Amino acid sequence: MENVKLFTVPLPENFLSGLATYILGKDLDPLQLAGTTIILPTERACLTLEREFISVIKDCSLVMPCIRPITRWNQLLINSAPVISPPQRHLFLSHLLREKTGYPWQECFSLATSLGQLLDQLQTEEIPLEKLETLVPDELSVHWQRSLDFLRILSHEWPSQLARLNLAEPLPARTRAYKQQSEEWQKLPPLQGLIIAAGVVGSVPSIARFLKTISTLPTGEIIFAGIDLEMPEEQWQKLPPYHSQYGLKQTLERMEYQRENVQLLAPSLSKNWRTRFLNNLFDPQGLQNPSFTECFQENALESVSLAEADSLQEEARMIALMIREALNDSAHTIALITPHRGLSDRVTAELKRWKIVPDDSYGESLFESSRGAFLTLTLNAACHPQNMTSVLSLLKHPLTLLGLPFFDCRKMTRRLEIHSIRPLSPFEKFDVQQIEDADISSFYKKFSQAMEPLLVKTTSLADWVKRHRIVLETLANSAIKEEKCQLWEREEGKKIADLLQQLEKISLPHHDFTLKEYSGFLSLHLKKLRVTKVYGTHPRVHILGPLEARLLNFDVIILGAMNDIHWSELSQPDPWLSHEMKQKLGLPDERYGTGLRAADWIYLLHAKRVILTRAQREGGLTMLPSRWLMRLKAVVKSHRCSSLLEPTSPWKKWSHSLDLPRQTSPCSRPAPCPPVSLRPRTLSITEVQRWKDDPYALYAKKILRLTPLFPLEKEITAATFGIVVHRALEKYISAGIKEQSRESLLEYGRQAFGLTLEHIIVKSLWWPRFIRLCDWFLEEEKRSGHPCASWTEVRGRLTIEAPAGPFTLIAKADRIDALKRADAEHNVLDIIDYKTGLLPSRKAVLQGDAVQLPLEAAITQYGSWESIPHSALGSLSLWHLKGGVPAGSVLRFEGIEDMAEKALSDLQGLVFLFDDEATPYEASSQNSNEYDPLARRQEWSR
Repeated sequence: MENVKLFTVPLPENFLSGLATYILGKDLDPLQLAGTTIILPTERACLTLEREFISVIKDCSLVMPCIRPITRWNQLLINSAPVISPPQRHLFLSHLLREKTGYPWQECFSLATSLGQLLDQLQTEEIPLEKLETLVPDELSVHWQRSLDFLRILSHEWPSQLARLNLAEPLPARTRAYKQQSEEWQKLPPLQGLIIAAGVVGSVPSIARFLKTISTLPTGEIIFAGIDLEMPEEQWQKLPPYHSQYGLKQTLERMEYQRENVQLLAPSLSKNWRTRFLNNLFDPQGLQNPSFTECFQENALESVSLAEADSLQEEARMIALMIREALNDSAHTIALITPHRGLSDRVTAELKRWKIVPDDSYGESLFESSRGAFLTLTLNAACHPQNMTSVLSLLKHPLTLLGLPFFDCRKMTRRLEIHSIRPLSPFEKFDVQQIEDADISSFYKKFSQAMEPLLVKTTSLADWVKRHRIVLETLANSAIKEEKCQLWEREEGKKIADLLQQLEKISLPHHDFTLKEYSGFLSLHLKKLRVTKVYGTHPRVHILGPLEARLLNFDVIILGAMNDIHWSELSQPDPWLSHEMKQKLGLPDERYGTGLRAADWIYLLHAKRVILTRAQREGGLTMLPSRWLMRLKAVVKSHRCSSLLEPTSPWKKWSHSLDLPRQTSPCSRPAPCPPVSLRPRTLSITEVQRWKDDPYALYAKKILRLTPLFPLEKEITAATFGIVVHRALEKYISAGIKEQSRESLLEYGRQAFGLTLEHIIVKSLWWPRFIRLCDWFLEEEKRSGHPCASWTEVRGRLTIEAPAGPFTLIAKADRIDALKRADAEHNVLDIIDYKTGLLPSRKAVLQGDAVQLPLEAAITQYGSWESIPHSALGSLSLWHLKGGVPAGSVLRFEGIEDMAEKALSDLQGLVFLFDDEATPYEASSQNSNEYDPLARRQEWSR
């Protein structure tokens, strides 16, 4: 053991800077330095160490040593089968599952993901697959007995599958690479330069053996980060798996060394109280440790603060403010360290307000990137060609050109949307043959032709990829022939091209896929890939995950999303193995990952300034703080030092005021006074009701001629039900008494519902209501007796003289019946209005607040109805056709001569009033409608 060189760098030393200084301090000649190999845990640590070397030597020249991440060693493997690609591995595991179970491909894709994760765990811990055979004892439940059948895929069928493909698993390949390198070094130890493994934790058996080999080399050295040499031996031997030192202890045990063999690389001149405090924090017995008091006296938590937000968005805004404030010091480097990708994305978005682009190690998911969305939108539009939202989403994508200039393609898409798609009712299906505009029709046909390669039922995976690529390139084809297709440009385009190339090479004979299955498989692998910005990022602002942040030092560190669900490696439900089965196999304790994360947390807490942040609620759920944060707060509170964690600035208050204007001046109630010449001279009864309730809404519709866009997704609502009822009853009444029966009325209802009859809401809610309504309607018709004649959808007109010229009132009555009465010489008219929504009260009708029936009475008395001879008005009826229980009711008005006269007088008064140019179309504060945003009601109605 005398020649074994095991070192540890005490916290909070700058590990990589100290490592560069230590190596250069050995006075190696250029050949020795060039022959030195330094092994680090991550690629980012390698890049940082290179910068530290340059920083230490300053203006001198330097031959850089070889710096490699431990995870990339399998690239050096020679004389070995090629490694299977992740998509190929996933597909063949899914294929084996499908052959065994007969499950649909989509379900097999999901199961194959979890099965692949189990395979990775077994290979990482070097557990023989044959051990799965003896795993399930008879006393376990049937579920676990059945799981053994699936696990035989790993122990029996998967090795045979790899042999047929002549491919190798990635993790065993990396293990062989470590072994191959170890054997080479043992046979011929390097004489020029050092072999140094720094900051690497041997949590994996193969890495531990590799470190063991390095430690036995004449020039080999192992440098750990933060082994606690002051911890009592008894406490060291009893460390629980979730302790921050447990991973280092296990590494030493796997290397067959003791803690006594480890030396301090650079002994600290003074005791670090924060290190002592944090190590005691993770020991359950250490919470009552008297040294806590001493740590507080020495300001162990100086420059550590906590900021808690109400929501995730508020936390992101607070973090953005912290980063912006820290940048005021031109020498400070700032890092947000968080495992929560959603938080990092929000912080990146918030920083854009100051034009700050952080160096984000997470990057952007390829699935959510612009080009990734283009791929999935193409497949969605092909899977659902009648879903106009999917079609328009694809047509509006920036990469969709269809051989046209960019703005011409956008213009044609807008015309297609506004004139041909949005006006469709829920009962209509989009049909390109019904498009009247020739340019729009030609544009959509061109789009349809571009999508044709994807309109096959089933084909092989490789063929789907070829067809998909043809469609993508056709859609993205530019009008400029010399211009390259933008789809494959930039980093994300190259990654997509590589993924499609990998999928195209996968051969699975005699197995075809549907478009939906291909889409699901592609989406799964797009979500696994991420794209990081290479250029244009801020040199002092970083967003990292806990793994990427290992060994790195920053002046200001923000530990974000400090909730237990994110920072603790909580075990997820495993469909294959129970907790007892994992223990029997020899898999690591499920709490071991929490210990590794704790070690990262302690290292990061040694920065010059540390800010802990968390959101109390995420997605509507209350979040539990990280167990480490709860321990920290408990210890601080028990020692009556709660003020230590207080935020240094009012981050919450600042985040609330960030988007608030300096001064607000609410607008006044709109009351435009347009010229009389622009004021409408013809209105329907519905528009008169709007005029009476909210003049400004009528002004917006009739004078400004603004109409809301129809929604793309037409929901089946109560209004839709009303349309169906009116159409069905119109056909029923128009058919005549000979064709009237319950069956015919139901058939008219089916015709009116049309395509929507297959909708689940219509089947379960509206169609049963319609049946009940039909039965009530037929009973009411029978009770009322047969009229002499009936008219439906009758148009009426009434003209009155006004100061600005004649004013015409138009109407359409749902139904007018001619009735024979014994006390009348001629037939009298009964006007019936169908209502499926809310029914106005009798008082509202009689007082003229609900104008429809009174104005229809006025048209009958003083105007005319088309095709109906002038007759006296007998009654007015409101039929409430709701289809519930009861299914309907009738509100009837008789003796209505005074009602008609009053309605005419009120209408004349309204027309005369607005024929005065000084009368404004003032917005109402009582009646809400679709023009409220234009009237800015929320500003002046408070």
